[in-house]
Amino acid sequence: MEMAMEDVDGGVHEGQAARLSKIRISNFKNYVGDHVIDVARESFVCVFGRNGSGKSCVVDAIAFCLGASTTQLRVKKLASLVNDSVASRDPNAVCSVCVEFSISEQPDLWIKRQVDVRTSATKFLVRDANGDHWKTVSRGVVEDTVKSLGIDMNLQDRFIIRQANATALAQVSSQGLLNFCERVIGTIGLLQEIDELRAKENEALTQCEQLREEVEQLQTERAKSQPMVEKFRKWIYDKEHLRDRIQDESAKLAAIDHHLLDLYQCTKRSLCHEIDLRNEEVMSIQKNLAQQQTEQKTHTAHAHKTEELVAKAKQDYSSIVRRRIALETKIKSVQAELKQREVKGQELRREYDSAIRDEREIDNSVGAHRKLLSELQADYKITQLKQVEKLSATHDKDKHKYEGRLREIAALENALNESIHDKDQKFATFEKAQRALDGTKGIIRQLRRELDACQEEDRKLHDQIEEETRRSQYQKSEITQLKRDLEKDEEQRRLADAKLQTAQLKVDMARASLQTIDTTHIDEMSRQLSRMKACQKELSAPFPEITEFKSEIELIKKVTSCERALENAERRALTVRTQRKYLHDQISALDKNQQVLSGSLGSLLSSLDSTSNREEACKRVLTDHKNALVAVKEKIFQCQKSCLEITNDLERASSQIAEREVKKKVNDKFIAELQRELLQLSPHFDYAEKPLYEAEDIEATKTLRSQVQVSLGLLKEEETVLERVKATISRQAVEDAMRCQEDIMLKEGKVESLRADILRMNERRDSLITTRFSRLVSALRDVNDNLGKIYRVLNEDGECYLGYSLEKATFFDEGLVFNCKPDENHWQHFVGLSGGQQVVCSVSLMLAFQASFSCPFYICDEIDAALDTINVSKLGKLLLQQSEKTKTQFLIVSHRPEMWELCSYLVGIYERDHSACAIACHF
Repeated sequence: MEMAMEDVDGGVHEGQAARLSKIRISNFKNYVGDHVIDVARESFVCVFGRNGSGKSCVVDAIAFCLGASTTQLRVKKLASLVNDSVASRDPNAVCSVCVEFSISEQPDLWIKRQVDVRTSATKFLVRDANGDHWKTVSRGVVEDTVKSLGIDMNLQDRFIIRQANATALAQVSSQGLLNFCERVIGTIGLLQEIDELRAKENEALTQCEQLREEVEQLQTERAKSQPMVEKFRKWIYDKEHLRDRIQDESAKLAAIDHHLLDLYQCTKRSLCHEIDLRNEEVMSIQKNLAQQQTEQKTHTAHAHKTEELVAKAKQDYSSIVRRRIALETKIKSVQAELKQREVKGQELRREYDSAIRDEREIDNSVGAHRKLLSELQADYKITQLKQVEKLSATHDKDKHKYEGRLREIAALENALNESIHDKDQKFATFEKAQRALDGTKGIIRQLRRELDACQEEDRKLHDQIEEETRRSQYQKSEITQLKRDLEKDEEQRRLADAKLQTAQLKVDMARASLQTIDTTHIDEMSRQLSRMKACQKELSAPFPEITEFKSEIELIKKVTSCERALENAERRALTVRTQRKYLHDQISALDKNQQVLSGSLGSLLSSLDSTSNREEACKRVLTDHKNALVAVKEKIFQCQKSCLEITNDLERASSQIAEREVKKKVNDKFIAELQRELLQLSPHFDYAEKPLYEAEDIEATKTLRSQVQVSLGLLKEEETVLERVKATISRQAVEDAMRCQEDIMLKEGKVESLRADILRMNERRDSLITTRFSRLVSALRDVNDNLGKIYRVLNEDGECYLGYSLEKATFFDEGLVFNCKPDENHWQHFVGLSGGQQVVCSVSLMLAFQASFSCPFYICDEIDAALDTINVSKLGKLLLQQSEKTKTQFLIVSHRPEMWELCSYLVGIYERDHSACAIACHF
């Protein structure tokens, strides 16, 4: 059975498979002197011997040489590994173990470790096959070297399977099983780091609590001296505020003095220039008054001219409004005519629907006759034999009657052909109407473009009116240009009137064309309806006469316009023909006559189908015409909307003209007020001898200076009061409060840093727990796959797996549960199994770990001790098959013959002269 062998930690690389070659032991435990155990690079080696002979010492020697610790070797100190008899004789005795590895495509590797019994010091040495001396190295170098071969001494349980582990697994709890799995998988280091972080976190929390308590004590001490601190702070605030006020008042006093000096100096200069300034002001006021009077005269003249232009623009606007009203009336008349045409179209539609209903009634009657024909054909087979003699006698008479009826049917065909010709003519008239309607649409589009042009001209006219109102405020030099613009506006208005007249003519032409189209369309529709009614009468006339003949001939003559019904009738006629061929010769003649009649009726049916198709085409044409009328209505509505927009624009222009007139009146009032003010100021122009308010300003400055001096005296008194308050403040209490505040801030900073450390440790611990959980779940998934396979090798009908929670929150609390089914019965927990079954499960689990985490060699220390002979044989075959397929070396310590029989190389351990000895044997 092939097992999945995966190397989680790197393991042995391809081309570097390592095997144990020799083990050299000197004074180690039970071995006295130098001994060599040659395993000859075999894949399946068995070590056997009596109890206490030193078989397990071989396993400890290999582990000791590769760097196992005292805990892994189950001793308190390394000096205990030296043989007791040698240590008692020689206090400087040394024990050593050397392991030789043979590596494919590389030189052999020798690793040696020795311990001094006196100092209990250990030393590692390395020598390759080509070297002549040993090189002392550190433990880390040895660990890295063997790790490159696929052996991790920190995970010793991966390649060393001990009997103690097999028996201990049968007794451990779920948490113990989880700890064992973590040791094998390699997450036990993460667990240790998580525990260290948790301990550091608890320590940081205790420090935070202590710091909080100290902060509370400091806060109580600070609260005692807080009133004095508040008093001191208030005194500092008042002192600084008083100093600022004194500085402000002194600065203000200096500024007042400076300003008072400036006032005295400026008074002299101002008295000299005041008279000159007043004279200049009087002259400038007189000049401005004269200029304003001249400007007022020019503005009044310009305003009169502007009013004349505005009057002309209003007259033009009124003419445009009248034209717009005329255009709206014309549009309303066109809409009324369109409504009349819609009414006529609806009447024609109702007449056409009545014709369709008559045709449907005819189709229903034909269907009923056809059903009767099917019933008669069913009864015809029964009565055909009885009617043979009667039909032979009356055949000649019926023949003459049928010939007359055929002539009638031919006449009916001619009438149908004429109706078809009429339908063709009607379709042609509809096409003409459609072309006329397209012409009407083109005229309406042209009319729409003309209306848009009119709107554009109106907008330009409005813009020009606004430009004229703005130009009314210009000076005389621009009046000539304004007149030219007005002449251009008159020319544009004349052009707009001409375009409106042409548009009106086009509207009249469109109205006349629409009237002619409506009259021709209505006449044509009435003629077509009359023809359709005549055709219906001609079609319905032969049916009462045909009912006098036999039911079969009557049903064959009446057909429907449906193609499926016609095909069914033809198929039934063919079946009737095939049946009639086997009848008498007299009946065959009658059948031939019936076939002729059926052919003629088929042509009639095809003609009826063509007429129905043409009627549907007429319907489509009518709907298209109706849609075109709706589109014309929409365009007329858009024209009305554009006309409303034009009227709104004109109203806005008129409102703007009114606003400008109001502004003009306001300006006139303002000019009149200026004139009145000038008249009031004229008596004071001659007064320019003495200055104004200089003496009063100096007096005010002097009074302000006296007020500032009084406020400075008050501030000095407040400063003396503050000095008395300072004497009552305790300096020691303020210093103690400040020291407490500094200590509180320092400790709070430490608390914050501790909290940040705790947060970082929490994040690190959570990440480690996540990594630990993911690695465990992934490894346990592979182990479960291999566990079931190995257990089925040892117990064919059984099943076994490790149960665990897939939730990270409960995985580590619940641990692992061993679930086992020894036979085809129900599942059982590990505790409920017998002792032998528990050992089989434990051995399967340890072998499943070895299959999941591959190593270059495995050492099994009496793992078969608690198994029976059958299971030992199965276990041996499993290990042998695994060593052959995976090229892995197995060193098995056992004292069971079933295991020895499967090995090709045996190493016997025996005791001689109080020392363990080894001998090898190859089979």
